[in-house]
Amino acid sequence: MATQIVMDHTGDSRHFFAQHDPTAWAEAEQRFRSLTGQGFTAATRTAAGELKVTRSFDPTADETLFYPRLVGGYPHPARTANVFVQAQRRSHYARPALALLDLHRAE
Repeated sequence: MATQIVMDHTGDSRHFFAQHDPTAWAEAEQRFRSLTGQGFTAATRTAAGELKVTRSFDPTADETLFYPRLVGGYPHPARTANVFVQAQRRSHYARPALALLDLHRAE
């Protein structure tokens, strides 16, 4: 019995399917395509126990993990500048932050 584990903001959900059953196999493949189409990354567990990213459905994989795309990075400088200008109007505590912003712009 193979498992597809879907991680999301609510936790995880597990979908089990029999690898030898054509109907269950087709349903698992459809779930794979749907989740990867929504931006989830799929990874299968190797024999050594490590996860390996996969781009296509593998019906022989015992476990496939789907996790959402991670979002992050530095804030947009224009938006950051606007926030700091508003903070400067409210308080003198924003001055060190504005100096950091000026250093960031100089790079």
